[in-house]
Amino acid sequence: MSAGVGEKMVEPSVRRVVNTYGPTEATVIATFSECHRDRPVTIGRPVRNYTVAVLDDQLRHVPPGERGELCIGGIGLARGYVRPTRTDS
Repeated sequence: MSAGVGEKMVEPSVRRVVNTYGPTEATVIATFSECHRDRPVTIGRPVRNYTVAVLDDQLRHVPPGERGELCIGGIGLARGYVRPTRTDS
């Protein structure tokens, strides 16, 4: 979080700061987290009716902290997204 945002979080008028994440393929947002000045900012956990997993190139789950691809599933995922032949173009 930038210093400016962190400083504003202590102002009395700021009640809550949230971080949401959602790629184009997911309608609006897929994950949500509440931000706190003394904690790292993350993309959080999946919102209701979504699932997220970090996978390697063989579609296996990777351990926490390891690099991988964020894969999203659930009700808001664009139709046809899992069929590469339909999305390649």
